[in-house]
Amino acid sequence: MSKTITADLVDLDLSAGTKEAAARSLAERMVALGRVTDLDGFLADVAAREAQMPTGLDGGIGIPHCRSPHVVARPSPSAAPPRASTSAPRTVRRT
Repeated sequence: MSKTITADLVDLDLSAGTKEAAARSLAERMVALGRVTDLDGFLADVAAREAQMPTGLDGGIGIPHCRSPHVVARPSPSAAPPRASTSAPRTVRRT
């Protein structure tokens, strides 16, 4: 598990105004770490999956996820904790 999610994939201070901005911020980390090859392609896959069925939970927690050809390290979760002061759900992504 220690190689699956590392401190580099967790953003304890993530501040995003929308769930899309939160997803982009975490996806950018995944790209920077070489786990995702195409940021926009990956985000399109996440959005398409979210359109099928929302993945949000009570308390403002989002768990958007998808299968994507743009992910090169599986699984590749990325995480940020929810914040009461932000209206956008926080994101935990598993691919």
